[in-house]
Amino acid sequence: MISKEFGIPKDLTHIFLALCLLIFLFTFDITKIYFPIAIGIFLILLNIFKKSFGLGDILIILGLGVLINKEQFIVFFWLSIIIALLYSLILILRKKINIKNAKVPMVPFLSIAFVISIIYGEFLWNHILKLLQM
Repeated sequence: MISKEFGIPKDLTHIFLALCLLIFLFTFDITKIYFPIAIGIFLILLNIFKKSFGLGDILIILGLGVLINKEQFIVFFWLSIIIALLYSLILILRKKINIKNAKVPMVPFLSIAFVISIIYGEFLWNHILKLLQM
């Protein structure tokens, strides 16, 4: 069951992470693990000082991150944050929540961003690079 604090059950998160790591082992590509681990460590350190991401969210980012390549992971990570930010802004503008209490569960946005990055990740990455070269 999901608690009022948008928590993901630990058992479910651990099973999900184990399945993702099992899939990673069967499609073993060591280069896929560097970015997710770096972002995971960064988010855990950030979580020590300021509760920005929950541990379940960090483990899901790590689990999904080992399934995709570096470019798709970067698109996945930032796209999930942008989608969550847009959702939060809509809630704030509609006065459903105030800006100080704007906490949203990340898993739906991680899921949406993961699907988009699987389908369009390389395309979006190439367009971002073209924009940055201008």
